[in-house]
Amino acid sequence: MFVSIRTKLLLMTLSSVIILSSAILYISINEHKRLYIETAAQDFSALAQNISEDLVEYFATNNANDFTLSTRLLQLDKYPYVKFAAITDQSGELVHSYINPNYYSEKLQQTIPFLINAQPNQYSDSLLLRTKIGDDSYKLGQFYLYIDLKKQLAQSQSAFIEKLIPLVIAALVFTFLFNNWLQTTAIRPLLNLTRAVEQVEKGQDYTSVQQIKTHSNDEIKQLTLRVSDMLATINKQQQANKSYTEKLVKQQAELIQLANYDQLTGLPNRKMFMDILSRYIKQVDQQYHAIAVILLDIDDFKTVNEAIGHKNGDKLLLEVTKRLKHLLTEDQVLARIGGDEFAIILPEDKTQGNAVHLCDQIIIKLNKNVHIDSWSLQATVSMGIAHAKPSFYDSGLLLANADVALYKAKQNGRNRYIEFVDAMTAQQERRLQIAAAIKSGLANNEFYLLYQPKVKPEVGVVGIEALIRWNSPTLGMVSPDEFIKIAEQTGKINDITRWVIEVGFHQLQTIQQQFDNSLKVSFNLSSMDIFRPNFVSYLIKALSNPKINTQLIQFEITESAYIENFTIAHNFISKVKHLGCSIALDDFGTGYSSLSYLTQVQADTIKIDQFFVRNLFKSEKDSKVTDAIISLAKKLGMTICAEGVETQQQYNYLNALGVDQIQGYYFSKPVAMSQLSETLKKIDEQLTHIAKQA
Repeated sequence: MFVSIRTKLLLMTLSSVIILSSAILYISINEHKRLYIETAAQDFSALAQNISEDLVEYFATNNANDFTLSTRLLQLDKYPYVKFAAITDQSGELVHSYINPNYYSEKLQQTIPFLINAQPNQYSDSLLLRTKIGDDSYKLGQFYLYIDLKKQLAQSQSAFIEKLIPLVIAALVFTFLFNNWLQTTAIRPLLNLTRAVEQVEKGQDYTSVQQIKTHSNDEIKQLTLRVSDMLATINKQQQANKSYTEKLVKQQAELIQLANYDQLTGLPNRKMFMDILSRYIKQVDQQYHAIAVILLDIDDFKTVNEAIGHKNGDKLLLEVTKRLKHLLTEDQVLARIGGDEFAIILPEDKTQGNAVHLCDQIIIKLNKNVHIDSWSLQATVSMGIAHAKPSFYDSGLLLANADVALYKAKQNGRNRYIEFVDAMTAQQERRLQIAAAIKSGLANNEFYLLYQPKVKPEVGVVGIEALIRWNSPTLGMVSPDEFIKIAEQTGKINDITRWVIEVGFHQLQTIQQQFDNSLKVSFNLSSMDIFRPNFVSYLIKALSNPKINTQLIQFEITESAYIENFTIAHNFISKVKHLGCSIALDDFGTGYSSLSYLTQVQADTIKIDQFFVRNLFKSEKDSKVTDAIISLAKKLGMTICAEGVETQQQYNYLNALGVDQIQGYYFSKPVAMSQLSETLKKIDEQLTHIAKQA
């Protein structure tokens, strides 16, 4: 139960006053009693003395008979508080006694002899006075006067109290009112402070305390100021906490958005997609007949993105997203699960034909050109379809199957879709087996290097290209076209590159000694190597071997790897060329922006892709493109190498155009280092034969 300080102070003050007043009243009554008894004792002592003196005359004249004594003692009737009186002779024998009619009783009459001899002679409610009759030399007897103090004291105290109580009550009332006024005056600021704090609690108004005015300069004022400062601080902290809380709520919403949705398109991301897919799969046989997943990937998006710029690449993604959304129904879910990779969840009917129909619509919809700034693009996609089997529902497996089908669609020429079938599982298993076996294959020396010569017409072999091969005890011969792509996808390509450099540089010392530093050896680098931050440091350390002539080392980088991130590749090549090595641009002519980048690249050699070489005499356009590339490269002072040359007709044509180096089966397939010397002799003989025929 709440009790205010003011009430407590009033109760404490009133209690103190009551206790003090009671103490004073108690002391006053006791003092009154003491004074009254002393006064009564003095008065009745005088009375007893007078009577004793009168009795001397009676005893002296021998007139002390009962009548005489009774007459004298009857004078005591006018003293209502005299209980009895007694006279004894010299020997102490009771001579006569008197009992006040108001106190008379047989019992009292009988106990008088005992009472006058009792000790002490004074009681709390009575007074016994003994007075000698006569003097000490001539003692005639003893006079006793017994006074009832109780009754007269009670009457006196009653009268005293009747006069005292009004004064006490008046004092209490005055004290109460005065203290009430004092406390109210003194505590009013504190009460105001209490009400202000209550207002703060109810209305959250932290400025109400600052409005309290107090004219005093005491502890309450100091308390008011401190509370005001404290509430101001709380208000400031609350505002800061409110702002911080709002910020946290906003950040939490942003984190949820970041965790579940793609920031560019606003579509669900991979995590959200997998959660939704799991929920859809649980509804199979309850709400849906089956569930299908379509995984689609924009063809050559990296090349397109680099050609038109990342900003325009984002616009292309947004346009693809917009077109895909227009084709979907409410129960079909579209998500962006990678850079240029999208996924669709759709319920299927009993025929499981919805996914195929949707893929046909997507191809038609996306075949329409997309206009972005000054660019007009046709965004084709490859798609893989996978259905949830009634016997086994697993979101991860379903997405993996769609990915296998997508991979197959890209292998088959892109801009198409393929449905997953169980036969593809074997291909996927082989991919997984290859990915898992790369690490152990490198450790167990299952990989080895072959070297394919680069021939300068009418001169001879001027260089060789180191090519990696893999003979696995469990997988058999694994083609580089197969394991290189898998290694890049699984992030293991850098391990392969490092193995090639370590083994190749070791063999390079032997090659340079054997051929008197006349052959330039080329090593292939992946785009994953170029973009790896610490690879340059590794390469610098490897090239620091004094036994290696860096002037005879060339690194081949694919054109697409160069333009995927031109700035990073440009910096990498600058550092490599600073070490004395040369750069060859491999597979040139297959990219979107070859000619536009040709004046900016730092390559020393252009390798014309074998696609153009094979089509020299099949397509007039391809031959003209080849002529243009050779002409432009020669004008830029670059060395030109044609790869994939297999016939004398191709050789003669390229030689006539002034190609600097010829590489292909026409001269030699890749051979082991132990066969290199014999192979070079055969090529020299072949060149001699060609010269004679000319």
